[in-house]
Amino acid sequence: MFRNKATDWNLTVTESEDAGAFTIDNLNHYKLIVLLNNSGELFTDPQRAALQNFVRNGGRVLGIHGAADAEYNWAWYPQMLGGWFYTHPEIQDAECYPVVADHASTRGLPDRWKRKDEWYNIKSLQTDNVTVLAVDESTYNGGIHGGNHPISWHRSFEGGKIFYTAMGHTSESYTEPLFIQHIGGAIEWLKSE
Repeated sequence: MFRNKATDWNLTVTESEDAGAFTIDNLNHYKLIVLLNNSGELFTDPQRAALQNFVRNGGRVLGIHGAADAEYNWAWYPQMLGGWFYTHPEIQDAECYPVVADHASTRGLPDRWKRKDEWYNIKSLQTDNVTVLAVDESTYNGGIHGGNHPISWHRSFEGGKIFYTAMGHTSESYTEPLFIQHIGGAIEWLKSE
């Protein structure tokens, strides 16, 4: 998806599954980092320091789905991302709705967006998040947050800009036009001043 949309989104895409790329010198070459379905313990202490330095110097981070299922021994990480994965029910259809309809990431989405995904329940949800998209728990089984279940949000944090969506578990998500539009809008917001 990122390679296919790089021109439209005005991105130069560098891909890596090597946490060793997280050095202060290397991250100075980037304005935006996408944490895409990473999980578990990822970073050494110097790599953690590099990510903190990146954010604190105005870096932008887009976290997608499994990005919240990581770094459970590092308290700064969920503060930056806006929360941690807690549980999820089975993959199933549900309906999302824009909470902020005029945000770049929700503009043009239907009032009720039915899609299939693995709907994360979140713990340590940060109170200053701006939820732009929620999932209606009455349309699926296994939600624990009540009516306004945050599923995509953004925040300013320690000088950087953060956008996270808990959607994106299925490979089909990355060819789904409305999901691609949602991510493209998130990138638009992240790249704005």
